[in-house]
Amino acid sequence: MLAVLSYRQNRFIWLLGGAGLVPFLAGAVAALNEAALLGVPGEHLFVSYSAVIASFLCGTIWANALQMKQDKFAFSLMMVSNALTLAAWLSILFSHTGLAVGLLMFLYPVIFNVERTYRSEITDGYFTMRKALTIAVVIAHAAVLIWV
Repeated sequence: MLAVLSYRQNRFIWLLGGAGLVPFLAGAVAALNEAALLGVPGEHLFVSYSAVIASFLCGTIWANALQMKQDKFAFSLMMVSNALTLAAWLSILFSHTGLAVGLLMFLYPVIFNVERTYRSEITDGYFTMRKALTIAVVIAHAAVLIWV
């Protein structure tokens, strides 16, 4: 069932989404400047945060699938969610940063498109935010991929 969000709830969701973008941007800047935080190289900060967020988004797919009445579709979403989560985890294991960033950059539009398959269950405000954040995240990945 589609929840109707108040203006305040919608604004808070956008605030949290934007706050979640900050570590992507900070990690990208650190990676591009070959900087480290607490001794951790910028590219590792970027890749690890990206993998965590990709996995989190896959968890939301799983949670939405649990609420669905169509068993076959829900089962398919759960399988896709798990496969994408494993791909995000694998990115952390790559010794080559370019491979990790490239895989993660590919995953975000895939995750977004999986979410589009059940868009009727998502509020317009949330979907618009996810689209904007996905674009920003892909751009950050492209920048790191090009310059690192």
